[in-house]
Amino acid sequence: WGDGMGPQGVTQGAIKADPFTGGFASVWSFAGPDKGPDKLYFATLSKDVAFVQEPKQLFPSSSGTQIGGNVAPLGEGRWLVAYTAAEADVVTDYLKVYWDNWGIPDGVRANGGRVAIVDSSGSMLGEPVDT
Repeated sequence: WGDGMGPQGVTQGAIKADPFTGGFASVWSFAGPDKGPDKLYFATLSKDVAFVQEPKQLFPSSSGTQIGGNVAPLGEGRWLVAYTAAEADVVTDYLKVYWDNWGIPDGVRANGGRVAIVDSSGSMLGEPVDT
């Protein structure tokens, strides 16, 4: 667990096939070398799993946390990205769901789910929507 960039590597993420192109897209959250709050990254890959779009941070100006959840192809080079967002670093609370499911603040349970549509280069198409 971890990759030399710090004590922790990828917190959560997904990779999904694109039935329209034969390639893939991936979304994940990662704290990076500064060990700050997790940030959401996106990349597209070819059918032979080479990067088409290098990993790109989706919300570089955000000071909060984004935890990567899932990605789904929409066609025409568009992807639906589902993630959790919070103003503070909530990764420890979020991961408790997988450890013991108790002691989780109600705000982490009830709020923070969002979806966004990005193009295959990782650019936002419109604004994220709360779920």
